[in-house]
Amino acid sequence: MKTASQHPPASGGHPPTTHSTLLDTSELSERIGLKPRRIRDLAARGVIPEISLGPRVKRYYWPDVLNALKANPITE
Repeated sequence: MKTASQHPPASGGHPPTTHSTLLDTSELSERIGLKPRRIRDLAARGVIPEISLGPRVKRYYWPDVLNALKANPITE
């Protein structure tokens, strides 16, 4: 039986995530100072990447969001 450290990294080439890097909408909203509705809108438009865990469960990988915001700065 494999232990957690023996499993290959998650798909997409990312290292395993922790609670500090995989954020829900409200956590991301607080971290970047935008309302949750704006976060959902940006994700729907493809400006920031989201991970869909179900029809109503979305998560955001913090390093990918930072890279997306660097490439496409948000102006209010």
